[in-house]
Amino acid sequence: MFHKQLYLGRSRCLIRKSTWKLTLSALLSTIIVMDEYDEAEEQQLRRYHKRRKSAEASLTSGIIFTVAFGIAWSVTNIVWFAIPMLFAGVMPMVEGVRRMVSARYSKPQVPKKPSVASVEKQILLTAKEENGVVTPALIALKTELSIQEAEKKLDEMAQNGYTMMQIRENGRIEYEFPEFMPRLGDGVGERV
Repeated sequence: MFHKQLYLGRSRCLIRKSTWKLTLSALLSTIIVMDEYDEAEEQQLRRYHKRRKSAEASLTSGIIFTVAFGIAWSVTNIVWFAIPMLFAGVMPMVEGVRRMVSARYSKPQVPKKPSVASVEKQILLTAKEENGVVTPALIALKTELSIQEAEKKLDEMAQNGYTMMQIRENGRIEYEFPEFMPRLGDGVGERV
């Protein structure tokens, strides 16, 4: 009760400072998440290009050795040049073609971030399951969001008026969705 009164009544300066700190921490966590996302995308692209270059090198060396040993075989009429031509030329060339085809069809797949509507829908479904009361940790548990992302999204929803942030006596921050809270006349029972 004391925390609620402090939050609602005592000083708007406290609210502004805490909101500023929450906004700053949410912004920093978003930057960190975006940085990790960019690094993962960059690593996948590096692996793709490395496989592609390896395939090109194998194909090139296979062609060069096949032509070289083929010329040597045809000029000297020594049949033994067929063996190095096969192992040093034809087999690497076939492997290079196989790698190029597989690299072409397995382009890097960058993990896609869920859309804003999808994230909001997941939060609303979780709120409905939990009778209208959720915490950032619960949202993170039931969705693919991190706790920081869940907290940021819940704060945005509270600022837009879709939910109400409540601070309990024990200091726990909960977000209430009145649409999903049981009513006294529904026979569901009173929420504690």
